[in-house]
Amino acid sequence: MGKLLKIFLGFLTFVAIVIAAAFYFTSGIANKADDFFKAVTKHEYDSAYSMLSEEFKKNTNKQELIAFLEQNNLTQVKETSWNSREIKNGQGTVKGKVTSETGGTVPLTINFIKGKNDWMIYSITKPGSGIRNKNNDTNEQTARNIPNNDELIKLVQESNNVFAGSIAKKDMNEFYNYSSKLWRDDTTAEELARVFNSFYQFDDKLFVLNKHIPAFTQKPFINENSFLQVTGEYSQLKPKIITFTHKYIKEGLEWKLVGFKMNIN
Repeated sequence: MGKLLKIFLGFLTFVAIVIAAAFYFTSGIANKADDFFKAVTKHEYDSAYSMLSEEFKKNTNKQELIAFLEQNNLTQVKETSWNSREIKNGQGTVKGKVTSETGGTVPLTINFIKGKNDWMIYSITKPGSGIRNKNNDTNEQTARNIPNNDELIKLVQESNNVFAGSIAKKDMNEFYNYSSKLWRDDTTAEELARVFNSFYQFDDKLFVLNKHIPAFTQKPFINENSFLQVTGEYSQLKPKIITFTHKYIKEGLEWKLVGFKMNIN
């Protein structure tokens, strides 16, 4: 056997070992995803709901979960296939597809968070269907299921309203509790108060934003951290213009605030 052939075969063996190890160490999250759909297919919804993280449950009750599953043909799953798995910093992700009893396939991304004793489902994302223009939208962005324009406006207005309320009270606890678990784990209400202290001078004046619709100055996108980034402005308030860049992460079936930036020029 030639030297180059031995090297090549050795390389293939190494790659096979790496792939096998990756699948072994991520088998926990893949198995949890499979267990979830096994319970759903048997209509054991209490069991399926118990596999969700506390943040998922906070944003989605059992009836809403069942409605989501029914609407997306996910209640009778015959087979699952997770071709992408990753675990990093106490969080896990599987991507792939599930096949229903009728033969239909549904692509899914399921995110996990490490609980006290086991992996818990943190979010379930299904891409939008229909016609896609590959020239204007990449498959990756489409698969992330970015909310439509009306949903984005509602999301931004809600975030700005909660922020305005905390500024008016000069107390960031409401805004802190409104944000995602990921952000709350990384900061405190007191730290947010120090960051946004300069806004206290506006008292309740930021409630004026409720009377206007924001204009998006950049196309919303999903960044490398899986955050939905939304950038826009309120130009109706001239001579002042309020600009913003907010970031959201999927928790359960909802987008939750993970970053907030506002400038008044």
